Amino acid sequence: SRDISAVSKEDQENLEEELLNELQEKTSEEFFKNLDSDTLFIEETLTGTPSAKSFSSKIGDEASTLKLSLTISAKGIAVKKDDLLELSKKQLEDKIPDGFVLRNEQIDLEFDYLGENKEVYDLRLIVSANLLPAVEPNSVKDKVVGKYPKVVEGYLKSEIPGFSRAEISFNKPRFPGRLGTLPRVASHIEVVITGEK
Repeated sequence: SRDISAVSKEDQENLEEELLNELQEKTSEEFFKNLDSDTLFIEETLTGTPSAKSFSSKIGDEASTLKLSLTISAKGIAVKKDDLLELSKKQLEDKIPDGFVLRNEQIDLEFDYLGENKEVYDLRLIVSANLLPAVEPNSVKDKVVGKYPKVVEGYLKSEIPGFSRAEISFNKPRFPGRLGTLPRVASHIEVVITGEK
C-alpha cells in the first residue's frame, strides 16, 4: 500500500506492477524450494499472470492509501537434469580425445531464454564439459607411494594427459629433508582427480 490523496490510473498500475514483481519473486523461490535435486528450473521462463485482483478504491476516489489484493497464476519450465546430461554426452562422445573421459559431474548446463510464442519456448542449451584423464586413482597410488612430492609431480606431468598441477597435502606434520616422502602404504594415500575451473 502507499499514501495518496486521490486514486489515479497510474497509482493502480504502479501498485499492480510492484505487487506482481514481488509475487513472481516469491513464486520463483517456491518453485526452487519444491524441486528435487535432479530437476533444473529455468527461472527466465517463469511468468505470472494476474488471475484475480481487487483494489480498495476506484480511480478518482479520495483515499489516503491504496491497497490491492492480487492473485496470480504462474508457470515455468523445469527439465530433468539426467535427461540433459545423457543428451549432452551423446552429442559430445565422438569429440572426446583418446585418454580422456567425460563424467556427469564435469558437465555444466546453462540456458539462454530466447522467447516464447503460444506456449512454445525457444531456449538455447549451452553445454560446457571439463574432460578428465582416463586414469584409475588406485594405479596412481601404486606409482607414487614413498616418493618425494617433486618426483610425484614429475611422474604426473609425464604420464597423465592434460595434467595441469598437483596439490599434495599431509594430514600429519611432514618430515623434513629426505624423510619428507608420501606414505609408503597405498591405502594411506587419497587421489582425487578434478578438472580446473
